[in-house]
Amino acid sequence: MDVATGARAPVETIGADAADPRTLRAAFEGSTQLFLSMANSPRQAELEKNVIDAAAWCGVRHVVKLSAPAAEPASPVAVPGGHRQVEGHLAATGMTATLLRPYAFMQKLLLNAPAIARGVLIGAMRQAPCNYVDVRDIADVAAETLLRPGLARRHVHPDRPAGLQPSRARPSAQ
Repeated sequence: MDVATGARAPVETIGADAADPRTLRAAFEGSTQLFLSMANSPRQAELEKNVIDAAAWCGVRHVVKLSAPAAEPASPVAVPGGHRQVEGHLAATGMTATLLRPYAFMQKLLLNAPAIARGVLIGAMRQAPCNYVDVRDIADVAAETLLRPGLARRHVHPDRPAGLQPSRARPSAQ
């Protein structure tokens, strides 16, 4: 995308298999930047490390990674722990990295729409506030970070404003 005009640039798509370094290297040939986002799975850390290794081998200089908010070494939860492993692996490559660490995706609230209509927000957070962020905002942050080198080398938490407390979640009166 042309930042000045907002016009979309043509995008070339190339298929690759994250488990196959040969296809990854072919896909990254000539690339300088990477947006890394994969679905959570038991193999996520392994596959993301494969992607990072192939990108580094091909000379990619900047990686924007969609990570997890609690990607801390002491996290007892598997998903953030896997992201932490990948973040460490990425740091060891020497490539510039920007880590996006959103907490909860606003679009997931749609799964709770029937309960929310009754004034209930289902979740495991008790009365802790939760910062919901629109996935489109995450995409915008990723794009701006890739297009503006001065924004690189940061941990971005695009959900830091005050969170929504379950006790305050009420259906709107429409």
